[in-house]
Amino acid sequence: MCLWIRTGEFIGKSNEVKAHEVKQCIVSDSLWDKLDNFLKFTEPMVNMLRKADTDIPVLHLIYDMWDSMIENVKNIIFEHEQKDMISGSSELFDVVQQVLESRWNKSNTPLHCITHSLVPKYYHEEWLKRGNGIPRIASHEDNEVSLNRSRCFKKLPNDFKKMYAEFGSFSIGSEYFNESHVIETRFHEEPV
Repeated sequence: MCLWIRTGEFIGKSNEVKAHEVKQCIVSDSLWDKLDNFLKFTEPMVNMLRKADTDIPVLHLIYDMWDSMIENVKNIIFEHEQKDMISGSSELFDVVQQVLESRWNKSNTPLHCITHSLVPKYYHEEWLKRGNGIPRIASHEDNEVSLNRSRCFKKLPNDFKKMYAEFGSFSIGSEYFNESHVIETRFHEEPV
């Protein structure tokens, strides 16, 4: 309906015809509804980029920021299309998700995964329950994160078995990490 979609149709037409089409496009409620929806579902993407573009260290948050952003985009699209998020499907969301995941796969590194793995709150029950209807899993139970974390561990010069043992204690909350003061601070404490 709008000019940027059908620019080829305007070649050779009079200025009056072009002006009429521009006016129809601008006053069309359909255009503004589509634009409003576009701005709504791109807002989580822009917000994530703003949070990531900062002078404070956020590498450990990138993995979760991407997951949360995709969840928010899905919520907005499904709400707009009035579809059920669990049993429904959306062609628009499928395309958007494919583009977002393609971008994530280009920029995702094992370093993102290991830093994500070392954030204490990602193992806390309160964080795991806040999934907006989508179940969250702890970092050590995520196959992609675990695979990339292992790749990072293998590149480090230290004792490999000792690192795995220490990480295992941290991730399942045993030994020192099972003490009450450590468990209580897991959700609120930022990694060093």
